[in-house]
Amino acid sequence: MRQFDKLLITFIVLLLLAGGSAGLWYYQRNQSSKGDLILNLLGPDSISAGQEMEYTLRCRNQGQATIVQAELLFSFPPHSQPVEPAEATFRQEIETIYPGQEKVFTFRARLFGQVEEVEQAQVKVNYRLKGLEAYYNSETQLATSINNVPLTFEFDLSDSVPPQEEFEFLINYASYFDQPISNLVIRLEAPTGFQFLSSQPESIEEERWNLPTLLNRQGGQIKIQGKIMQETGEAEVFRASLGVWTQDQFVQLKEIIRTVKAAQASVYLSQQINNRLDYTASPGDLLHYQIFFRNVSDYPLEKQFLLAKLNGAQFDLETLRSKDGIYQPGDNSLLWDWKTNSSLRFLDKQEEGSVEFWVNLRKDWAVTSQPLEIYNVVEIGQTQRVFPVKINTQLKLVQKAYHQDEFFNDKGPFPFRVGETTTYTIFWQADNFYNPVKEAKVETTLPKGIWFNYQVFPEEELENLHYNTASGDLVWEINQLDPEQKATVAFQLSFTPQGEADLELSLIDAASISGQDQWTEERISNSAPAVEKISLLEESSAE
Repeated sequence: MRQFDKLLITFIVLLLLAGGSAGLWYYQRNQSSKGDLILNLLGPDSISAGQEMEYTLRCRNQGQATIVQAELLFSFPPHSQPVEPAEATFRQEIETIYPGQEKVFTFRARLFGQVEEVEQAQVKVNYRLKGLEAYYNSETQLATSINNVPLTFEFDLSDSVPPQEEFEFLINYASYFDQPISNLVIRLEAPTGFQFLSSQPESIEEERWNLPTLLNRQGGQIKIQGKIMQETGEAEVFRASLGVWTQDQFVQLKEIIRTVKAAQASVYLSQQINNRLDYTASPGDLLHYQIFFRNVSDYPLEKQFLLAKLNGAQFDLETLRSKDGIYQPGDNSLLWDWKTNSSLRFLDKQEEGSVEFWVNLRKDWAVTSQPLEIYNVVEIGQTQRVFPVKINTQLKLVQKAYHQDEFFNDKGPFPFRVGETTTYTIFWQADNFYNPVKEAKVETTLPKGIWFNYQVFPEEELENLHYNTASGDLVWEINQLDPEQKATVAFQLSFTPQGEADLELSLIDAASISGQDQWTEERISNSAPAVEKISLLEESSAE
């Protein structure tokens, strides 16, 4: 072999060895680069449902090469409400991360789910090492379990109901979340033998209700009417779930189950309030409850207990009293013992007994989105009956008189002088508190010698003020008043005393406010007393 050929072969071998070494270095470099970016996702291991939590993501470059063109992908747990950022899946480009450098990101969300459910957040970062073309990724995740669901959710439903007869039951709920919670939904899974008739409030779909936003310690009730169409002895299972809509899906928070048996009641229950079967209550009422129980079974009843449970924040339980019922302060129940009530001790077939108690309704309370209704749930033996009572709204009227006021340029002497004309202003404010009201109006009669001047503020209310010059009747047609809505009007009157006796006239007589409560369908009224001469600059209102 010639010397040239030997040199050529040697050169080729050396070139191959160098290329192999470079390839091995490149391969090893690529392999080791996958561990260059370390992700550490921090957060609580467990949390109360609905509580806002914070994730902290630490991205650290522990390699020797600079990380470039990195993209962060953060996915909140499926059963969460992202707070910041608001997207369920968040993408963000990360600036250059130099060797040894760490970047920190935070994410906040509210997690939902049932107790012991586990919610997992996911993180993925795609990146490239400077000087290399290949892309790599690092991933991590954090699992957080639900340790508490701060909601009250329960049935108020008897263990047995009469077959093929209408009965009522309640679903009670309350929130104890630290923050307001919205998008809550209740679903009822009734058995096939149950005929759904109606509910209050009405369901969005049959057996589904959207709840209003709830504040801490705020709740409500759903009253449902229906029938079990099965024969006596059949057992039916009622299920209800309370959940929240988040990320376009229903997340169940709590479930309740009650088995109900169709059985003929042994006792017939009825109730009267203030001697009426169909009583409609008003704020501040004193309620005299009479509960009647009749044995409709084929055998005598002995040693029975009767329980009456009052549901409704409108009850003033401090005023609850009974002749022989047992009441514990702080509780909302009254218990009658057979040892102190002869009818409960022994009740023969078709015999009737009764118990009674008294309680006041509060005069005012916080306005809720639910119509006003209170309940008395009565139980004796295996028989239970829910007695609802609707509550009227409360209307108030404030009546004030001004001279030289901000609305009009009143003129004339004050105090009044005989033979001289003085103008002054009457201000009315109508307040509605609880239920929607229609056909609302304020009425009064102007004293003889006092005239309506057709000066009104705001001007558009002039068409709603109707004055009868012959009788002096003045009517303000308000029409619709929603809960917590106020309506105001100011108008000018003129007065020319003809003698000393006229100086004793009222500036305006007592005025009344009335309206049709759209929930109870009752006509509600209230009044404000007359404004006398000495009360010209004073307020008088209906309490």
